[in-house]
Amino acid sequence: QLVGWFVTEGWWQRWRDRRYPRLSQSICNPSNVEKIHSVLNQLGGHYSAWEAPSKPGYKPHVNFYIRKPLADRLASACPEKALTLSFVLSLPAHQLSLLVSTMLAGDGHVRPDGRFQFIQNAGDTLEAFRVACLLLGISTGLSKHGNGFTVTSRKASRAWLRHGTLGPVNYSGDVWCPEVAEYGTWVARRNGQIFITGNSKAIPLTLETLALHPIRVL
Repeated sequence: QLVGWFVTEGWWQRWRDRRYPRLSQSICNPSNVEKIHSVLNQLGGHYSAWEAPSKPGYKPHVNFYIRKPLADRLASACPEKALTLSFVLSLPAHQLSLLVSTMLAGDGHVRPDGRFQFIQNAGDTLEAFRVACLLLGISTGLSKHGNGFTVTSRKASRAWLRHGTLGPVNYSGDVWCPEVAEYGTWVARRNGQIFITGNSKAIPLTLETLALHPIRVL
């Protein structure tokens, strides 16, 4: 949760030869302010907070100043204030779900029907968030939003496998051809699109898996 709040509502503040993690939340979101207080207290209470006065064009907000050892843990988890793929892949499912829900509270919106939108600039945080959704079984779409992008969840109970078009490609270099023993398929991402693919040798195994255990592939 702390990482989720930091990558969406935080920043690194430099002082002399060190930098310190900071968080800020508008008092117009009192539930978020309380959630941040709660998370920091559960992790040992190594922080201080104060309410910054309003400025022209800005509403009052609460600043959180995070101290050691939490500061060191944030520096290890997200050194550039960006969510990393390695951190996402290290989390069990329940922690991954907490991360996604926290990031939505920071830079997202959940609709009454349960679908959500997450707005973020292009970069590691956006891509790692999409991978986190994938690992949780959440299908998402990506669209342009000003200078950034919006990740929108899809409310679907089915998925389709679409066969791509084949054709010659002029290429010089190594071609990797991985194989997965059990199902013959894996999830890949290319040019921003996440899809299911597999080795051509595994097509019979893939069809057999679809017939016997469709949920394992879909």
